[in-house]
Amino acid sequence: MQAFAGMPVAKFTIITPSFGQLEWLKLCVASVADQVAPQAQLDESKVEGQRLREFSQAQVSLPHGFAVEHIIQDGGTPGIEEFAARMSKYFKERYGGDFVQDLQTFELLHFRTASGYTLRVFKEPDTGMYDAINKGIAKMSGDVWAWLNSDEQYLPGTLTFVAGWFQAHAGTGILCGDALLTDVSGRALSYRKVVRPLWRHTRLVHLASLSCASFYRRSIVERAGVFDTTWRSIGDAEWMARMMKQGIRIEACGRLLSAFAFTGQNLSESPLAGKEASRWRTGEGAPPHWQTFPVIWLHRLRKLLQGAYRRRSFPYAIHTLGGEGRLTRHAEGLGWGWPASSAEDRHKEYATVLGTHLLATDYEELSGMLLQGSAAGQGPLAVDFANTQIVTMRRHDAVFSGLLECIDITVPDGMPLVWAMNRRGAGLKDRVYGPTFTRRFLGSCPAGKTHYLVGGSEECGRRFRERMLALNPTLDFVGGYHGLCDSKGMLEDDAAVLAEIREKRPDFIWVGLGTPKQYRWIARVKPKLDHGILLAVGFAFDVNAGMKPDAPLWMQQIGMTWLHRMASEPGRLSGRYLKYNTLFLWYSLLDMLSGPWNRIKLLIRRLGLGIVALFSSEIRDVLTGESLGRALVIPWGGRPRVIGHPGLPPLIPRFLPQKRLTYWKQAIGFTTHERPDYPRLPCVSAGEVTTGRVMNLVLTHLGGDGIRSVVNAWKGVCPEEDLWIAFGGSIRDFESIDYPRKVFVKDRALRREDNQRGKQSYWGIFEAMASTVEEKRPDFIYFCEYDHLPLIPDLNARQVAEMREQDADVMGHWLYRVDGTGQYHMLYHLTDPAFLPHWQSLSRREDPSVMLSMFGSGSMWSREAFLAVASRPQGIACYLELYLPTLAHHLGFRVRCWNESHHLISNLRSRSISVAKGRELGCWTVHPVKDSSR
Repeated sequence: MQAFAGMPVAKFTIITPSFGQLEWLKLCVASVADQVAPQAQLDESKVEGQRLREFSQAQVSLPHGFAVEHIIQDGGTPGIEEFAARMSKYFKERYGGDFVQDLQTFELLHFRTASGYTLRVFKEPDTGMYDAINKGIAKMSGDVWAWLNSDEQYLPGTLTFVAGWFQAHAGTGILCGDALLTDVSGRALSYRKVVRPLWRHTRLVHLASLSCASFYRRSIVERAGVFDTTWRSIGDAEWMARMMKQGIRIEACGRLLSAFAFTGQNLSESPLAGKEASRWRTGEGAPPHWQTFPVIWLHRLRKLLQGAYRRRSFPYAIHTLGGEGRLTRHAEGLGWGWPASSAEDRHKEYATVLGTHLLATDYEELSGMLLQGSAAGQGPLAVDFANTQIVTMRRHDAVFSGLLECIDITVPDGMPLVWAMNRRGAGLKDRVYGPTFTRRFLGSCPAGKTHYLVGGSEECGRRFRERMLALNPTLDFVGGYHGLCDSKGMLEDDAAVLAEIREKRPDFIWVGLGTPKQYRWIARVKPKLDHGILLAVGFAFDVNAGMKPDAPLWMQQIGMTWLHRMASEPGRLSGRYLKYNTLFLWYSLLDMLSGPWNRIKLLIRRLGLGIVALFSSEIRDVLTGESLGRALVIPWGGRPRVIGHPGLPPLIPRFLPQKRLTYWKQAIGFTTHERPDYPRLPCVSAGEVTTGRVMNLVLTHLGGDGIRSVVNAWKGVCPEEDLWIAFGGSIRDFESIDYPRKVFVKDRALRREDNQRGKQSYWGIFEAMASTVEEKRPDFIYFCEYDHLPLIPDLNARQVAEMREQDADVMGHWLYRVDGTGQYHMLYHLTDPAFLPHWQSLSRREDPSVMLSMFGSGSMWSREAFLAVASRPQGIACYLELYLPTLAHHLGFRVRCWNESHHLISNLRSRSISVAKGRELGCWTVHPVKDSSR
């Protein structure tokens, strides 16, 4: 172990890698600055519930006079210059200080407060978070350093404690503390007690400490180096593992030091983090996989012995959005689990009922969340108050379910939903009833917030305003629409209403058009707004205006609001409630019966894979030596059978035969390839691109509302004349479609549901569109499925730029070379004796054995490549993911892969693949997999 000097810490350097999130960055900066503010010592003794006596118990003397250097390393956030000026003005007024005039390259601000805090803001391009931290390390001058992300902050007295610890523990190179995890409003979600991280646990499972509560001596960087920037999301784990290998002593202090907010944009929660972690844990130098189980249980035992699993009640003080200074709050019985991931938590953030994710919240918490979101400029944001009818319709009607993709937050409006959520551990005491929430929120809404009303009659709107203003005279209603709305969600003065909303930018838009009209209106209008929170409140206007009676409180509490409404309007509501209440009970029963069976199957699968792991061998690429994971290969009946290979679904019963697969008892080889990068053949023209015009071709089997949903999704992305529908449903449905730009796909291979064995094909779409492409002559054709949704208005322009940058004729998702590999589509097609000769007969390439695979939806084609594929009859039954890219390649065109960070695409069901998640990640498109339960 390396020994370090026990001299007092004279200076801290805190590095914050930044991009976006300026509102969160403000809280982060404030939490660091007040560590050396005059009131910091007083806050230390009063707030945390951890008194100064802890220092004497640890034989630590309080240091005095240390300084703090805070380096903001921003990658180019719009508005960072204004942010720097605003923060310097704030500090100068609050603490005094002066500006340093001699700025370095890329430096926007160098400001020193009188209390010992220095703020330096750099706007400098970087390749990611770890590159930004490395740039900050190169500039630091402190004795002890740390990095604190924008959505993290230090608790009062943290740096005082850390300085004392390092002074008293000369052998410590890295100090790890406990962290508090909060939601966006500052509510405590989890207490993460840290035990000293160990190398094997870090490599095989995860890093047991959090960076926001970790501190490092400057000298360890000089010894062990900086971050490896090839890792984009797990670089801290790799770096800490390197520190452990270097013999640097790491200690855990057992004290709460920081708070980490779940903002929805945390890098640790991204899909990339999981992929990188999996690759690193099985990479070079990692411990054997069989050690994972004992390492996990040893770690849990260490945490148990150190009290990590007990519940805690304590006060804490943090900076919050929209507030000034620290806000003191109290955590009662706080658990240890990761938020929204552990059944042990007292509060579960979400519970799923019939496939709808419902937020576990109450009136006060939702009000605070929306006010915070409005103050932070979050928007547009859509909130729905869902009853049993809504969740049942989402389960029962695929078109309606797709319509509600516009909703960001869904809360339980009915007591049956609350009861269903509580069975899943939500711990709710009451529902969040739309009419009641509307009345309570407007009755207590602070002055300065603006409101806009959509729905109800003129009389209803007038009476609603009068009653709400009687409750809260400070309310500011800036406009509204009270008139007719058709079945498509179109208002009589639709364009004027949208123009007024965009001009007046109300903070809250209350929508009471009824189901499903209000959802159609929100789905159409929301993409055209950049501000405001839309609330779908149903008949809340009528109730609060006194136009319609509401159910008595006792009926509401026992879940009979629907019965009162049906008795009030039997002609309009009887059929609706009888149908959907019955379906709700039926679907709930099905889910209840399927739950235990699914758990049994999951248990059997886990036990089976655990047994496989004991006898498995490591599989390595025979060309590159890359580890592909561990699996059990059994030569049974003359055919190799593979169990447990991570590239295949679990417990594959049979691995179809192929001549190229060679296996031994210990060393098993699968051939893999790098991403395809074949050039265009000289005889193939790349086409003369002048305008970059794109024809967008969308495949759908849904008519009626399904077509309208597609058209609405693409409004604002491309001119209507550039949006075409390829219809794969029945000819009767096709003829009833009221949309001029449509083609009917006759090819029956498109309609096969068993995709691989049925050899489903998209070639018929190309054939059906060929004459239109010849006539309209677009430069490019973008082809996607109806639920592969655009998220940005300039999608086509970015796609064209990427095509030109890659010098590509075809671009698609998940493009791989698969011949000679264990790819299951390829292995299945190899059982067809006509498969390989077909490609040899048409290929213009030197190697006719090359086979490519590409995701079916989301491909971009030059006009020349599209027409070349369309003009050649398919000639062989072949699954679309193999056929399209392979044919384009062998005809001589260049096929390339999209940058995966630009798109959120999945071929497996995943809750993280959603429109909301795609927008948070800045993706161009999103393609969630259809939920078979709906």
